[in-house]
Amino acid sequence: MKTDLIKKLSYPLFLVIMMIGMAKAEEQETPQVKYQLRFKANYISCIVRINGVFVYSTYDSVGKGKNPIQISFGQDITQYLDQGENELSIEATNIAEYIPSHRIEQSYCEVDILAISNNSTTGDIERKTVSNIRYSYEKNPKWLKRNFPYLLSVDESNINLDERLSSNKVGLKQLPHVYDADKKPVQETLASRSFIVNHHQPFSWVNDSTPFENTPENKKRLWDKYQEILKAVADKDKKAVRQLVEPGVSDMARHYGDSNAEGQFEFSFADTFHHYFNLNPDVYKANPLTIDDYDLEIYAGGKLFRLNRKGYTLVSPLRWENSVRGTTRIYNPIFTFINGKIVM
Repeated sequence: MKTDLIKKLSYPLFLVIMMIGMAKAEEQETPQVKYQLRFKANYISCIVRINGVFVYSTYDSVGKGKNPIQISFGQDITQYLDQGENELSIEATNIAEYIPSHRIEQSYCEVDILAISNNSTTGDIERKTVSNIRYSYEKNPKWLKRNFPYLLSVDESNINLDERLSSNKVGLKQLPHVYDADKKPVQETLASRSFIVNHHQPFSWVNDSTPFENTPENKKRLWDKYQEILKAVADKDKKAVRQLVEPGVSDMARHYGDSNAEGQFEFSFADTFHHYFNLNPDVYKANPLTIDDYDLEIYAGGKLFRLNRKGYTLVSPLRWENSVRGTTRIYNPIFTFINGKIVM
């Protein structure tokens, strides 16, 4: 991962959250079950994804090579989830050599996914953990200490998971080593665990989308959609933006129990496109590079996709550069394919 540019990016996490919610199930009511991701980290750097879609990275908070200390938050992830099998994954980096020895045992990176619903009989809010992954460090056998005195490991937490909803095992894959400033190898691993959503999900990317294949023709079609968005921003055409963000905005309004999609759009616009409309064109220049600079990334079995700059994380063609300050603004929507059309 190239981090020099990443540190300069400005992309509210809400952008990703908002644009993944895509539904037009008019006849469906707001789901009775919602899902919350609960994240905690201390002295372990990690990246969280749901169904392959980026959710959070400690690097965004503390920077590459720095220790995340006592980070925690909760976030609604209902709109990330497919009906049926889903996957929680955490990519972790071994930074034990930079941690004070007395802190090693306190190090962890942990994610819980909670299903939350109202009990129709009592009216009480009920919570149930449906997935969990917890990273920590363990001492390495003596004969291996020349490489890593401590290894990243995945522990079973004390949480009792329903085996009907969550896989019993956490998959742990060793990724190719990266190298630090001293050219020493750094261990990176990927832990994953599947879980089941066994009720209706009223999002159109779940119910109405057609799997999008990674072909040169489809990549060009998606590239053209990015150019359409760039033009709407350059023209400060709010009406065009309103059309472009469907069906996502209407679906998110339903998800949050708001019958007024226009209110949801105004809120979303103020939190996203408004910032790009107000960029000074004499300072910030649109610079999408070329189509060959990007990979077509496909998630959730082809239901979700976007273009991402090769070698980077979350760098779409929707980018505006300030050459004087060396800063970059980037907008990262996610798309789905419905009735032969690419939509947000």
